[in-house]
Amino acid sequence: MPLRLIGGRDRSEAEAAGGPAAETPARRPAAPAPAPEIAVPRPAATSPAARQSAITPECTVIGPHLTLRGNLRGSDDIVIRGVLIGDIRGRRVEVRSGARVEGDIVAAEAIVGGAVRGNVEAGTIEVKRGGGVEGRLENDGSCRIHGEVEGDINSRDIVVGVGAQVSSVVTADRASIAGALDGVIEAGDVRIEETARVNGEIECTGPVDIAGQVEGQIHGKRVIIREGATVGDSVFAEEITVAGTATGELMAVSVAIAATAYVDGQIVHHHIEIEQGAVVKGSRPWRPKQYLQNRDKGEPPPEA
Repeated sequence: MPLRLIGGRDRSEAEAAGGPAAETPARRPAAPAPAPEIAVPRPAATSPAARQSAITPECTVIGPHLTLRGNLRGSDDIVIRGVLIGDIRGRRVEVRSGARVEGDIVAAEAIVGGAVRGNVEAGTIEVKRGGGVEGRLENDGSCRIHGEVEGDINSRDIVVGVGAQVSSVVTADRASIAGALDGVIEAGDVRIEETARVNGEIECTGPVDIAGQVEGQIHGKRVIIREGATVGDSVFAEEITVAGTATGELMAVSVAIAATAYVDGQIVHHHIEIEQGAVVKGSRPWRPKQYLQNRDKGEPPPEA
């Protein structure tokens, strides 16, 4: 299309009319051509599942130099290496050595190697050596303690390992103590290992097997004080077997004193056996079976 001049005729029209060609003003320099467009290929489409995995990693890590305030919730694993002030809810929560959490933890699995000030509720709980919890531990699975715990523990299966320090009321189906415990044990089955030091009462509906040291009253169905073990308070049970040292009152329907035993206290019994070589100090009054059974249940016994 020929160039047209605003306000006049163009050159071709003037020549066609037989007149001189109109003088045209100097042309302005042409505008630079636009830069060519570069086609950028679009990324290949990803499935929703792939986008989700890219946005939500399988493990969330709070770094060692971070301090966060607020609740942390997710369906993935959570590792704390720094400081978190808030509650945590995740699939597997691990508080590494040197880390600190001030809040409650709810997870399928909880591993504490640092410091937690709050309650921990998980399917399985482990407090590692060097780790500590100031709060309640609760689950319907297992609880393994090798560090320090100050707070009540409620679990189906509790193990207090060698070197552990626990100040607690322990409630469990089974309790195995190899460390130091200051508090109360309420369980269906109790095992006090050789390295254990228990300062507190033991209330057991089943057997109590003692190979370590206990300073506190013991109530159980069947109590065994093994050779080398020491019990420094009263023992009440249906059956008591002593091969170690007992320096409190013993009260049971049946009492058996082994040759290696040292007993310094009154023995209230219905039936008693003392092997030659045993050291037994104190009186040994006989009582009817009904008397002892009622006393063991906490009922006032009939007059002897």
